[in-house]
Amino acid sequence: MPQPPSLAIVLEGGNIQWLIAEDWPAGLAPLRIVIIDYDTEDYRDDELTRFTISDHEVKAACKAATPVVSESFEKFLSPKAVLAAMGQPVEAEPTSSPLALARVMRAKIQEIDDELNRNERSPTGDDYNRLYAVTNGWLIDILQVLGAEPD
Repeated sequence: MPQPPSLAIVLEGGNIQWLIAEDWPAGLAPLRIVIIDYDTEDYRDDELTRFTISDHEVKAACKAATPVVSESFEKFLSPKAVLAAMGQPVEAEPTSSPLALARVMRAKIQEIDDELNRNERSPTGDDYNRLYAVTNGWLIDILQVLGAEPD
């Protein structure tokens, strides 16, 4: 069973800086979020939206936003990491799932690339061989999890 998506709303000084979605289903369009602020004293009148709710007129500062769907949390704090730190249950993705294996493979490839960038050098034949071995090994594991017979 797939994990439910998580959404982080990142605030700084009361202002929304980022909306970050994690585990968002690949075939599902991104969620559209409407942000409504009823505290209107710092807004100009032309920045407010007017509504009628029941018989009352309401003014609010409104904007629409779409979260960043991220699998890389180098620049962001993972919503699942925050939930876990708060003691909330977070289902661990099975390590034998093709998606989990692909994520690990991607991380290993990124490590090799980061190492080359840190050392400020061009890749050598050994680097390409190491990259091939990592990629090929992980692809074999992914294929086996998907039901392919080992070669």
